Amino acid sequence: MIGLLWADHIVHHTGEQFNLGVSVRISYFTELTMWMTFIPMALMGISIEVFLVVSYIEAVWAYCIHTEHFKKTPVADKVFNTPSHHRVHHARNSRYIDKNFGGVLIIWDKLFGTFQAELDKDPVVFGVRESYPSFSPLVINSYYLKNIWKKMQLSSTPWEVVCSIFAAPGWLPKKADRKTFYSATTRISCRDFKPYDPHTSLTTKWTSFIRFCVMLVLFTYLMSNFGTIGAIPATILSLLFFWLSHYNGIVLDGKKVGAYPEIIVQLLAASFVYWVAQNTQDVIVASCSIGLMVISAVNYIVYRQAPMTQQSFPVDASQQSDAL
Repeated sequence: MIGLLWADHIVHHTGEQFNLGVSVRISYFTELTMWMTFIPMALMGISIEVFLVVSYIEAVWAYCIHTEHFKKTPVADKVFNTPSHHRVHHARNSRYIDKNFGGVLIIWDKLFGTFQAELDKDPVVFGVRESYPSFSPLVINSYYLKNIWKKMQLSSTPWEVVCSIFAAPGWLPKKADRKTFYSATTRISCRDFKPYDPHTSLTTKWTSFIRFCVMLVLFTYLMSNFGTIGAIPATILSLLFFWLSHYNGIVLDGKKVGAYPEIIVQLLAASFVYWVAQNTQDVIVASCSIGLMVISAVNYIVYRQAPMTQQSFPVDASQQSDAL
């Protein structure tokens, strides 16, 4: 795997719970990398009709195999990339890393030596070796890019700079100390690893959930009217959705939050309410916007009154058997 491309795909693999939602857990940068495979297919003469049919089949299949509910399917397992095989692909266990790359068919992995069956003696533990401790999409999407930057800073030669960007994710410059470069979670064995689950109050979770649901209503409005509402309101709503996704994430992380994230929400939402009042007079959209401002303020007050401690990952020498 090329490091820069892993910065895109790693977002999909950071999910530490394996469910259908993981199938749509994709990077901000996916659209910037997909052309690398699409353009060669076009140059080889693959028609747009074939491309679209195969793409939709693969997308539906990929969605369905992100589940823990189908343990083993002996007949299908011989030919297809089944939920069992794909669980292996998403594992952080040493035995399972870089295995089962197939989309719909598993026969390619069997031909090229990258196949690994799911074993009862080695239960799958989901996620990546360096756990990404956040529910914020902004943090998750930028974390590995920061790793690339750290490698570039430690590079001694132009070649090492190039390798920092394009070499496999496990590559490090000569100056880098593997024990300190990666976070402590890389040294936690799969037996002792626990999915990221910081403790936040139930009230905080509910207010965050309601705030996100209201934001989804406004985002649906944005998607339904993207070509007609104009650049300014579209930009405001896009920034509001982007920022609230990050804001909700750091709140659910149990991070200490100052006033400025909430101020940004209130200013963006108020700007959109002003636009609605001046241009559309849409009562439902205006009500959702005002409701978002209120529930967001409530969430901020509730959370600030009862900040929670974050989950920690203790590491000792006995836990390093399954380390990088």
